[in-house]
Amino acid sequence: MIDALSKLEDLTVQNHAELSLLKEQVNQIANPSKSVSLSPEINQRLIRMENTLEQLSVQWGDELIGLKEQIGHIKPGRVTAKTAAIFYDLENLLRGYSRLSGTANRISIKDILKAIQELKTVEKIAVQKAYANWSMPGLRSIRREINELGIEPVQVLGFSHEPTKNAADFQLVIDAINLSNTRPSIEVFVIVSGDGGFMSLVSPLRERGKTVIGCAYQSSASRYFQSACDHFIALPDPLETEGEEPALPIATQSTPPLMTPSAPDTLYQLDPRNVRLAQKIKRRVPASPKEAVSFTQDVLRWYSTDQECRSALIETGLFLSFIKQGIGYTIPKLKKTLHLGFPKFSEYMQYVCKDTEFCLARLSASNSNIAVFLRTSISTEAEILPDLEKREIHSVETYLSILGAGKPIYQFPSPTELYTISAWLIAHPNRQTDLETLAQRIVSGLNGEISLEVVKQTVRSLISAEMFIQDPEGVPILEQKLSLKEEIVSLETVIDILRDTAAQKLSDAFSDFNEDVMYDEEILQQILPDAV
Repeated sequence: MIDALSKLEDLTVQNHAELSLLKEQVNQIANPSKSVSLSPEINQRLIRMENTLEQLSVQWGDELIGLKEQIGHIKPGRVTAKTAAIFYDLENLLRGYSRLSGTANRISIKDILKAIQELKTVEKIAVQKAYANWSMPGLRSIRREINELGIEPVQVLGFSHEPTKNAADFQLVIDAINLSNTRPSIEVFVIVSGDGGFMSLVSPLRERGKTVIGCAYQSSASRYFQSACDHFIALPDPLETEGEEPALPIATQSTPPLMTPSAPDTLYQLDPRNVRLAQKIKRRVPASPKEAVSFTQDVLRWYSTDQECRSALIETGLFLSFIKQGIGYTIPKLKKTLHLGFPKFSEYMQYVCKDTEFCLARLSASNSNIAVFLRTSISTEAEILPDLEKREIHSVETYLSILGAGKPIYQFPSPTELYTISAWLIAHPNRQTDLETLAQRIVSGLNGEISLEVVKQTVRSLISAEMFIQDPEGVPILEQKLSLKEEIVSLETVIDILRDTAAQKLSDAFSDFNEDVMYDEEILQQILPDAV
C-alpha cells in the first residue's frame, strides 16, 4: 500500500505516465470489502495528496478529480470540532506600535474570531488571551472589544527596539505549553500571529497530539509557520499597499502541497471557492479598460451562480480580499486600475458594480470591512457605498487617492488646515515630543478648530516627508521622540518639501502605470497651493 501511495505522490509531482496502473492500486485500497488499517503516516500522505489533486485538477482533468474522491473515501473524516485555546499576539497584528493610530481602529477581533469558528474545527473556546502593552492609549478600541468577548488581556511591555524576541512572544509560548500540560481537554491551539518564531511552539504542541491553527496576514506571515500549522487563516492587511479597506479573514487549509509552484499565482494559494472559479473561467488578458471591467463583472456573475458564494452574497457578503484574489488569478494582467482613475481596488469595484445587481457595503460604522453584496439582499446594518463613475486620471481626487495609498502615506487635509497646522509647528518648534503629546498640543494651541485625527494625519505626512528628527531611529513612531528639524523655518519651506516628495510619489505611480504618462504639475499645485 505504501508503495502505491509513493508512486501516486511521484505522479502528482512529476506528471509521470503511470495513471492507469495507479488507479487500479488505489481502487484496490478503496475497495469497501477490504478492511485496511491506516497508520498516521499514511493518513497524512493521503490528506496531502487529496489537496494536491484538487489543485492540479484544472490541468489534468476529470481523471484526477476521480482519484481525489477515491482518496476522500479512504482516509478518515476531517478533524471534528474540539475545545480550543486562542492566543492573540496583538503586537504582530498591529505590525508594531508605530502604526497604532492607523491600524488599531481597523482591526476587528470579532471578525477574526468569526473566521476561526467558520473553520469548523473549533466547537468550544475554553481560553482566550490577548498579549499587548495595554497601557498604550491607542489600544482603547481593542480593549473594549476584548472585554466584550471575554478575552483575557495579558500585559506585556514592548521591547521592539531590542534585537531579541519581544516579551509577548515569550509569555505566549510559556502560557501555551503550560496549558497543553495542565488542560488535556484542550485539543486545538490557535495562534493569531505570523511570527516565524512560533514554529518552535507548533512542534511540541503537535507532538502532544494537538491541532494547531495559524492566523495572520498572508502578505507577511512566515511561510514556514504556515506550513507547520494544521490549518492557516489568511487575514487581510489593514495597511495593504494599495490602501484599500481591509476585508474579513478567509479560512483555508494549510496542509502543504507536494510540489512548490514556480509562480505566485498558482492554484495552491487560492481559497477553495476561487479554485472552483478557476476551473470554470479561463484566464484572460484584457485588451482595453472596457474589456477589463467586463471580465471583472463575469467573475462577479460566476460568484452569484456558485451555491456557496451566492449564500455569502446574500448573508455576509464576499469580502474584498477574497474578490481581489479571484480576480487577480483569472485576470492576471489587471494589476493597475489607474487607467480608470482608481488607484484603490475598492474604488475600482465601486465602478465595476455600477448598473449591476451587485454593490459594495461597509459592514458597520465601527470598522472598515467592505464586502460585495447582492443589492436586493443588503443588510440594514450595512452602509451601502455609492457607485462611482469613471474619473479622470489627472484630477485632484485621483491624485489625493494615489498619495494616500501605500507608502509613504501622504494624507493631506484642505490647504487651509495643512498650512495652519504647519504654521503653528514653525511658531512652536517642538523638541523630543512623542506623537500623541504633540498632536494634543497642536489641537489645544489651535483652540480645537481642527480635529485631533486631522492633526495626526498631517503630522504623519510631515514625518513621511522627513521634516522631523526621529529619536531613536528604527523603533515604532509611537515610541519615538520627535523634533522638528532646524531647517524647517518657514511655511514656504514646508510647501516646497511637500511638493517635492508628493511629486516623487506621483511620478513613481505613473511610471509604474505607463512610462509615457507624467503627472500634471498644475493639479499638484491645486493640492498644495502657495500660502497666502
